[in-house]
This record gives sequence, structure tokens and C-alpha cells, in this order.
Amino acid sequence: MSFAMPQTVVVRAVIVEVDAHLLRESVRVLEGELITAIHHAHTGEFDGYDIGQGTLRLFMYGPSAELLFRSVESVLRHFPLTQGASVTLRQGPPGALFRVVRLGESPEIRPP
Repeated sequence: MSFAMPQTVVVRAVIVEVDAHLLRESVRVLEGELITAIHHAHTGEFDGYDIGQGTLRLFMYGPSAELLFRSVESVLRHFPLTQGASVTLRQGPPGALFRVVRLGESPEIRPP
């Protein structure tokens, strides 16, 4: 089953940033676990990743950043590669209100 978002829904985003130095194979494993978690929870889609300037960024999108994060939070908290990662839960398009969760720390809320 694939996830299809209604065209009138404002898309929220979850963007994860981690250190990118030792990762290629680990990223493939992590990607599979995230896709599985999102698929089972029907909370959105995994849109891929980007590696650059020493950072890995994972992109996931769905109608609720909070629900999407909850569906992948356990994977992110337990996967060695994402320990200490910064997770941005964006409540709309770039520039919208977002919340940052540092895995292992308390969350903070930032205005656009």
C-alpha cells in the first residue's frame, strides 16, 4: 500500500541531520527501517537522503510531522547512526514554524 496525500493538505516535513563520515551501508539499512515504519503506520513517505558537507539529511513527508516523527522515532532513537541527531519537525513549507528534537535531549520550538 502506498501513501497518497490529498492535494489540498499542507505537507509537513521531518528532516534528520547526522554526521556523515562513516555511513554508506548504514544508510541503506536505516532507510529500509524508516520506510517499513512509515509504511506500517501510514503516516507519509520516505523521500530519500542527501549527503554533503559532512552531514546526512533524511527526508520524510506526510500530512502531520508529529505523527510521522512518532512513527519513526523508535528507529531513530535506537539506530547507532542517528544517535545525537537533530530532527526538524516542520509544520508546512520551508519557512514555516518548526520544532527541533535532538535525539537524547529535550525538544525546543522555534518560530519561522
